[in-house]
Amino acid sequence: MKNICSFLYITLILFSVFACTMPSELEFTGSPTVKFAANMDFGDYFSEMVDKVINADSAAKTLPCTNPTLKYMAFIMRMEIFHKENFKCEANLGLFDEDGIGSIFINNDKEIQVELDTENNFFVLEDSETIAESEEDKPVIITFEGIEDYLEGFEFTGIHAKIYISGSELSNIVNIDLHQIKPDGTDIPIVPDGNIIKGSSGIKDLDEYTDIGLPEGGAEIDINDIINTGGDLALTYKIYLPKESVIEFEWLDHLHNIAAEIVIWLPMTFDSKADDAIIKFPDMFDGLNDAIKSFAGISFIENMDMKIGINPLNPFGHGLLIMRDDNYGDIISPLDENNFYFNFTYDDLDYINNNEYNPHFFILYPKKNSLLEIPVGDILITTITLKAKIKYNMEL
Repeated sequence: MKNICSFLYITLILFSVFACTMPSELEFTGSPTVKFAANMDFGDYFSEMVDKVINADSAAKTLPCTNPTLKYMAFIMRMEIFHKENFKCEANLGLFDEDGIGSIFINNDKEIQVELDTENNFFVLEDSETIAESEEDKPVIITFEGIEDYLEGFEFTGIHAKIYISGSELSNIVNIDLHQIKPDGTDIPIVPDGNIIKGSSGIKDLDEYTDIGLPEGGAEIDINDIINTGGDLALTYKIYLPKESVIEFEWLDHLHNIAAEIVIWLPMTFDSKADDAIIKFPDMFDGLNDAIKSFAGISFIENMDMKIGINPLNPFGHGLLIMRDDNYGDIISPLDENNFYFNFTYDDLDYINNNEYNPHFFILYPKKNSLLEIPVGDILITTITLKAKIKYNMEL
């Protein structure tokens, strides 16, 4: 505003100095432009979304992927399902009967009936045996609640998830039953795609993740619908030894440990599943409304355009920028691959100046199947350009 007023002031001075006579009325029109640097990072916005939505109320560990060849933002997320360590597998061979039937004990309290094979020095389980399970009313929680505060009508694409089991020798023969418990109590099995290749993901001790995609090992599980629906992913588990599992003699009296974890590859790539999908910006443009009201209060501005330059390319370029006030309605502005635009008519400015105006900002994608990829690196607002059409009459 200071620059526009300066423009008017200088114009008046020049007129008074160089004009031969002073008219009784002065009218001038023009479109002065004000351009200044800005610094706002949309990349931080999506990092904040992941942090708020996923990490807020869960024990999940989330790391950004820092691989320099990755073209879009992505995160790796790890959630520990079960971890038990420093327990023993024990047996008193003197208590086995003449047919080789007896018991081994895990962690001093879990008795498992086995058949002894003295020739090959191992035990064979007669039946499947559970060695650990979640409490009935205490599922493991991974929260995705709040995605709808940022995305509406969009789905994540390219999500992959795996279950990993690791630990001592005993972990090589255990398996896991995993179930999702929906809010209405429905129990849905989550079935691994094939056998679980034993071994840790290695994510637990990392401070950064430099690979692309999920670590080797484990087995794929499908939780895409759960994530895209939002809310909490509530999991129950049962760690068990399958029927006819073989336990080696040499495993007795050793300290054992078993861990189970879910790891999710979460890229910032989205697809609109319906028309009129939107990306919301709850806090990003909070300060913009005050600036707009300041300009709206200048009576000689007939209309105003604001252009926000993006570097590198604007990932939202196929959408429409919407300012929506519940009473006034929508102010709709186009986007392109380099810029955001805000276009204000005289009626817009007049309403904003004379009424309470509290817009919320979002980007609308009118057609379904609009692909959105958030690129790696800073997505910076680099410049803001204001262009106002002014008309001023002054009687002298």
